[in-house]
Amino acid sequence: MHLRLSILILFVLLSSLTLSGAQSWEAPSLDADAYYLFQPDALACLSQPCSGGFVQRVNHAMTPCVGGPPKQACPVASVDYSELSLSDTEYDQLLQAVEAGKVLFKGRIKPQITLDLNPMRDFVVSEAWIAASDEPATGTYYRVAADSSPCLFPPCPAYHEAQLNRTQEGYIDDVNFILADAPEYLLDQAMEALTQPDGLLVAGFHAIVHGLDGKQLVLMVSQFYLRLLSDACEPTGCSGQICAATNVLTNCEWKPAYACYQSAVCERQVDGQCGWTETPELLACLDQASQ
Repeated sequence: MHLRLSILILFVLLSSLTLSGAQSWEAPSLDADAYYLFQPDALACLSQPCSGGFVQRVNHAMTPCVGGPPKQACPVASVDYSELSLSDTEYDQLLQAVEAGKVLFKGRIKPQITLDLNPMRDFVVSEAWIAASDEPATGTYYRVAADSSPCLFPPCPAYHEAQLNRTQEGYIDDVNFILADAPEYLLDQAMEALTQPDGLLVAGFHAIVHGLDGKQLVLMVSQFYLRLLSDACEPTGCSGQICAATNVLTNCEWKPAYACYQSAVCERQVDGQCGWTETPELLACLDQASQ
């Protein structure tokens, strides 16, 4: 939902806000996956060109560098994307976003085994999130998702937010994407992502908005990031009745409904998970098989 009120908006930088009733998250250890911005730079290795760059831990002034002192951005010799299991097309899409400086990675810094006196590091990516527009990401980085807890005393906040790489979290009344200047189809994907378990990664700041519904705490999003997931979904199971990204072992049995999946489409659904696309043909086949 977009607030399009021509009302004076009082911007309040509340990036460290934790509202009462919110629970704290544990701070990640230095060897755990965290969220980083990445800037490619062939000279990150100092002594020789490499395929790496610099990683910067978001929401922190300094980045812990394995084998060396903390820096604003930590040099890495290479980036390992293997955990993403991307297709060639998806990999090309990711590299284009990397070159454009439009990625937010979840991953970890790993030391290289080398005899060089200068310690080198690799960066292993476990999640890749791509920015929705060319607008600069300003403010604090959050994970935002629709609040599913029961509303006992209305009005209740609509969204839960948690700062990336920190323990602060809280609740907000609305999310406003107008500053991100993203195309409509990506805004639709963002609204869908807010309803999913992974939520949506955003950069932004808080504002107090006075409108018809009274005073609201709104997260003004300067940039948002959609997760890049592999589309490599394949039929699996003994009878090919399951759509998944990995091989699934099942009991070997046959049911009439399984024949419907032989011509069905196995692909990633809007929630990011692999599944059978519910076309009219598939639904009609399953209905007939159940009779």
